[in-house]
Amino acid sequence: MRGFVFAHRARTAGVSFACLLAGLAPLATAQDEGRRSMTASDLATLTDLGWPYGREGDRLFTVSPDGRRIAFLLQRADPKRNTYDISVNVMDTEGTAPPVKIDQGGQFIMRRSESGGFADFTPSGVSLNVLPIWSPDGKSVAYLRKDEGHVQVWIAQVDGGGSRAVTNVPFDVEQVAWLSDQMLAFSSRPGLEPAKQKILDQGRAGYVFDDRMIPLVSARPQLRGVIPRDTFIADLKEGVSRPASSREASEVQWPSAPLESTVALAGGAEVLSPEGGAGNKPLVFRPKTGADIACDDAPCRDVSAMFPSADRQSVYFFHRHGVGRNRVSLYTWRPGRSVTQILDTVDMLAGCTAVQQGIICAQEQAAQPRRLVLISPDTGRIRVLFDPNPQVQTLRRASVERLTWTNRLGVETFGDLVLPPDHQPGQRHPLIVVTYVNRSFLRGGTGDEYPVFPLASAGFAVLTFNNPRGLNEYRKAKGLPPGPDLPFANWDEKENVLASLESGLDLAISKGVIDPERIGITGLSDGATTGIFALLNSRRFAAAALSNCCLEPTATAYNGPAVTDAMAGFGFPRVTEDRPGYWERISFRLNAKTYKTPTLFQVSDNEYLYGLDGFAALKEQKRPVEMIVFPDEMHIKWQPAHRYAAYVRNIDWFRFWLRGEEDPDPAKVDQYARWRALRDQAKPLQTPSPAP
Repeated sequence: MRGFVFAHRARTAGVSFACLLAGLAPLATAQDEGRRSMTASDLATLTDLGWPYGREGDRLFTVSPDGRRIAFLLQRADPKRNTYDISVNVMDTEGTAPPVKIDQGGQFIMRRSESGGFADFTPSGVSLNVLPIWSPDGKSVAYLRKDEGHVQVWIAQVDGGGSRAVTNVPFDVEQVAWLSDQMLAFSSRPGLEPAKQKILDQGRAGYVFDDRMIPLVSARPQLRGVIPRDTFIADLKEGVSRPASSREASEVQWPSAPLESTVALAGGAEVLSPEGGAGNKPLVFRPKTGADIACDDAPCRDVSAMFPSADRQSVYFFHRHGVGRNRVSLYTWRPGRSVTQILDTVDMLAGCTAVQQGIICAQEQAAQPRRLVLISPDTGRIRVLFDPNPQVQTLRRASVERLTWTNRLGVETFGDLVLPPDHQPGQRHPLIVVTYVNRSFLRGGTGDEYPVFPLASAGFAVLTFNNPRGLNEYRKAKGLPPGPDLPFANWDEKENVLASLESGLDLAISKGVIDPERIGITGLSDGATTGIFALLNSRRFAAAALSNCCLEPTATAYNGPAVTDAMAGFGFPRVTEDRPGYWERISFRLNAKTYKTPTLFQVSDNEYLYGLDGFAALKEQKRPVEMIVFPDEMHIKWQPAHRYAAYVRNIDWFRFWLRGEEDPDPAKVDQYARWRALRDQAKPLQTPSPAP
């Protein structure tokens, strides 16, 4: 769904707290002497193994049929060239040799989706999770690659013998699978481009403003309905592509990027995770014949992902638990026996697959970008197989402390407190809050615009705040009757998120390392909504940087009829609905006369219209605000140059307003001239209140 309204449902939080230390990165030590700290450039040029948004259930690599090798995509952003360096790589499961690059090249492929009744919706800016698919003989892999704006099927020989395109069809390919060593199946929607062209042709007579319109995406109608997806065959021996027969189409087993909620075991049996692991129902073993067997052990409930053992006699699964579900345990279960815990961690482990040597996973830690590791199923010991970013180990480490707390309603959540690498006892630092999910490497928050470790390098403490679960989810877990499923009918959810955030701030401040008068807040999507609500309903924040602006009474109209209906389903008022007091809690325009917090908006060109009402009101009232608009961008900024620029400007903004510092770089003269002017015009507005 669109924008910060639909990215995630509102969450909740509260007042009382407790602290737990876990998964700590070390404080600066003697070995850090002479090392430099992480910069925005270091962060912006990290190499991603697979797409950068993985969780337990996401596949990020594939294993060869003989279980001896793995294949994966590496993608490195290059802000200077504003492009990505992309390669397909193969390595052995022992990790005895570095990966072999078997293909290099191609362009960034943006993830497309069919949602909200739209046939081709791509406003997110998220990359497609490209998986290399092994041939049955294990000699080559097939994958999607984009060149000159078109996505086709490529294959590469795993012995390094070369790569080539094997399709040349006049439409983008969306999936690929092997039927045999010499035959591939691929799917696409050939009718997609003609349907788009038909819309363009309608422009000659003008477009009817109807439920196809989403003004924030484009002034052209979006394609609604369903475009059929067809299956085709690429015959490698003959070098031709053709439509698949009905029999061939029925035989295709399309690879699944997320791990399935059903795992096939030996002998035709399977293990099922009812409700996709989201409910309280246990894992179930279903033999080919006979009655089902449920797993009675407590960890078998609330399973986040599962996969089979190498011999397919048992199943491995992840169980999230702890305060705010901030920990994850890996278990094994052989039906008819009790479960056995292999490890318990706060790390993120994604796409795990069992091989003869153990369990291969993509692992992330708070201060460690993603890498491939091998886990021993007997001891839980972890060995690194491949680290795409070894240079991170040469940088000076910031400290990371896991904090957990509970709100006044009993809803739990967690965050990580990061201190500057050169922190000394007795120092108190300005604090930056980064929202709103932090279950993996602390990169730049949701949307990746607020660089956690470079901010720490610049002298800031950072609190990465993880949204607590929503009120209805909490009520369900406690066996309480749920309330109306309308998270924006009033601001109860955001009120609780704010209460939880403030409790987290109190906890961080209690450690004596934070200056409570110098706290900044950031956010994208639902994090921006949290940030706006916090800025207008709390006095805790001295500066802000947001990736979206704003949520105003005009918001529903700007989204177009279809999205307006969807927003009403979430509880937002319709355009003509009079709901007294509703918008005052979230509207910059309605609070412009009293708002004082210096606020930077760095928005995409297909969303900036959303913010004009609020921004114009703040400017009219001479408030210290600035808006930067990035061209050809999406909800999440996909261009490396833009992400890097956002990193640097956010650091500069908080240094200026919270530390009184300016970067002497001559290229930034105009920037600081604007900001000094904002500061000077805001001074008369910021006179202290009279003493009581």
